[in-house]
Amino acid sequence: MKRAVISYAEGEEHLKLAALTWPLMEAYAKGVGATWHPYTEVPTVDRPPAWKKLVCMAHALSIFDEVLWLDADVVVAETESIFEHFPAGKAHALVEHHTDEGDVPNTGVWICRREMIPWITVAAMNDACINHKWWEQAAILHLMGYEMAHNKCIRVRDEPLLHQTHWLEERWNFCYFSKCEEVSFIHPCGCVGEHRFSAIKNMVNP
Repeated sequence: MKRAVISYAEGEEHLKLAALTWPLMEAYAKGVGATWHPYTEVPTVDRPPAWKKLVCMAHALSIFDEVLWLDADVVVAETESIFEHFPAGKAHALVEHHTDEGDVPNTGVWICRREMIPWITVAAMNDACINHKWWEQAAILHLMGYEMAHNKCIRVRDEPLLHQTHWLEERWNFCYFSKCEEVSFIHPCGCVGEHRFSAIKNMVNP
């Protein structure tokens, strides 16, 4: 089983974040027997930069059997292997957050198997989500049966991809609104700019 941990950063702001978070990701990958495969150059896509996540994931899945994606602002605070929480028979795994905006699956921490490549390809062609506030994540959610209605994210139908989904415990994508006591990966959702950088810096170097 070939496994990889990947992330993507491009531009001054995200590379500053990566300088803090990527050493932790690299150490984590080594500890769980996975290859660390960061991306800093990705072919241009005619969409906002967030869509490059799908390019990175599709490329990595052409090489590896299982791939863990971590947003550049995710802080690893765990040594336990997340891959061991990804059961056979599922194409991908992620956390569903329960927020003021509804129940939101979050691809900031996202494990995929090669079976996800066709779904990723379809999501990448979703023109309706190009400028959605969640960009490529919105396209993946659409394939699972989620939609935005009255500023709430709700599941309106059961799509085939939903049945290929494994729900991770919230500790694997811990945000400020998370209710769990255990913390494995910390994701400062909602923070931007210098506030996000300072928050992550304090976590990495308390």
